[in-house]
Amino acid sequence: MLAMGVDKVIVVLTRPIEYRKKKTNSKLANFYYHKYPEFVKTIQNRYQMYNQEVEKVIELEKEKKIFVIRPSRLVEIKRIEKDHQKIQEMYDLGVEDTKRNLENLKKYLKN
Repeated sequence: MLAMGVDKVIVVLTRPIEYRKKKTNSKLANFYYHKYPEFVKTIQNRYQMYNQEVEKVIELEKEKKIFVIRPSRLVEIKRIEKDHQKIQEMYDLGVEDTKRNLENLKKYLKN
């Protein structure tokens, strides 16, 4: 977005600042997608790409080029979560964290 000339960028993360993905076992991907080696390679390197992107977000936030909203703590939640209490906990944390950062967000948008 910055490269496109957008001067106000808000990034919403679903994990706290210290979260980094770890390498996962890609044997299943190799088995199912062996006909698509580039796709398998992408799956194998997904954690590295994610971690690099998070570092870039942190850098841009420090430079005040973007505004980041992220959870203040880790909520153990799956990508496809069915536990209504966990979903509610994550939602409530998002509301709480946003309220806590609302004045800073307003300042960012004014400048």
